[in-house]
Amino acid sequence: MSGVSEEQLATALSKAVGEVLSRLNLGILSRMTLGIEVVDTDGDLGLFTVTVPVGTPIWDRIGMVRYQLAELEAGTVGHAVARHLDDEEDG
Repeated sequence: MSGVSEEQLATALSKAVGEVLSRLNLGILSRMTLGIEVVDTDGDLGLFTVTVPVGTPIWDRIGMVRYQLAELEAGTVGHAVARHLDDEEDG
């Protein structure tokens, strides 16, 4: 990771996200799990997974990702059902 430790990356991202949340009055960052795709100077793709705090147990990381996935799936299904119902009303 070009000489940057997981802890350094997590600290920098935690600070940045925390500042944005504070500025928007959205609360205080408690924990986060990020999947970050990057392209290096050679054009190669890489994937970083970052957790705050560093060392978050794997079961907590999996739980947060599963919750995010369920929320995305519910939103997608919800929009599809709403669109279908609107089409039925129009038809």
